[in-house]
Amino acid sequence: MIRTSIVTLALSFVAGCAPTGPAAIPVTGVVTLDGQPCASAVVNLVAHGETTGNGGWGRTDEQGKFVIHLNDGRSEQGPPGLPAGQYKVLISKLVTPDGQPFIPTEDVAPIDSNAKELLPPIYSDFQQTTLTADVVAPKSELVFELKSARR
Repeated sequence: MIRTSIVTLALSFVAGCAPTGPAAIPVTGVVTLDGQPCASAVVNLVAHGETTGNGGWGRTDEQGKFVIHLNDGRSEQGPPGLPAGQYKVLISKLVTPDGQPFIPTEDVAPIDSNAKELLPPIYSDFQQTTLTADVVAPKSELVFELKSARR
C-alpha cells in the first residue's frame, strides 16, 4: 500500500513537470510574387487579437514553400508549429544592390547592411500589412499570392 502510494506520488510529480501550453499545430505554406515562387522571403506570424504567444517564422525555399517554427526564445529556430489562433502576417524579402537575396548573419544584421526591402509595405511593414492567417487544427496550409508595387 505504501509502495503503491509512493509510486503514484512520484508519477504525478513527473507528469506535473511536463511542459504545458497549447499544442503546436503544423503550419506550412507557399508565397508567390506576381505568380512566381518567392524564394528567400521571411514569413513572420505575430499573435493577434485574443491569440497569445510569441508567434513564429519561416524562410521560403526556391519553390516559395515554408514551414513556420515557434519563436521560443531559446533558439534561433524553435520547434515547428504554432498554437491555434489568429495571426498578423509579415512577409519580407531583402535584396542586395545587385538583386541577390540578403540573408542576415551573426556579423551583419539587416539594419547594418545595404539591403533593401523588395516587397511593398502592405506585406512587409508591421503597421501596414494587410495579411492575416488563422491557424486551426489539425494543420494549416497558408497561401500568400503577393503582387509587386506598381510605379
